[in-house]
Amino acid sequence: MGLRAWCLACLLQNFCRDAEIFYCWCPDLQNLCNLEEFRLACGDQYCNLSTEGMIDLFTLPDKEPEKSFPYKLRNLALTEFQMCNAELVKVIAQSDLVLLDLSKIGEFYEDEVWDNLCDESLPNLRFLRLHDNKADIAILQRLNLKRPRLLITVKMNHFINWTETENGYVFHDTYDGDIDAIMNDLSQIDGFGCCGTVTHFPSSFISA
Repeated sequence: MGLRAWCLACLLQNFCRDAEIFYCWCPDLQNLCNLEEFRLACGDQYCNLSTEGMIDLFTLPDKEPEKSFPYKLRNLALTEFQMCNAELVKVIAQSDLVLLDLSKIGEFYEDEVWDNLCDESLPNLRFLRLHDNKADIAILQRLNLKRPRLLITVKMNHFINWTETENGYVFHDTYDGDIDAIMNDLSQIDGFGCCGTVTHFPSSFISA
């Protein structure tokens, strides 16, 4: 199939579970081997999707993985999924993502998963949005030092940034750079609209 982008806002999750969403609403999802952009807004605490079901969804088969989702997935926004945990994030990290939004994903997720991220995981990731999570900023700062090209945002109008001094690195609570210019550069990446906003007054190329 030629579909490259798929978006689903699960606003009535109290009526829908894993099988109903992924195999009744979209029975061919696992066959969408060309899908590059996937956005799923889970509806906060009303979501009945299970962690196990999501892990199954993002796990490639051992046989002919190139014929299954998420082999070509590059941009993912999985937001408001309160049951997200480290195991699910590790599975997601096996995809060759460029843009990733895991905002509002609840208390079961821990930032330690980023401390243990090997160089082979998410090597091409350019943008990581973790808004409204209980982020361990020190872990994310270490990740950013290892991957300085990666833009990490944990709150509006801010990217993790630092100054290198004789005594080490000094991280800043504010971001004084040109966010609009950065957003404009990122918008050149196909599918950037998959991810959420960084500024309070987003430009037209960023989806809310």
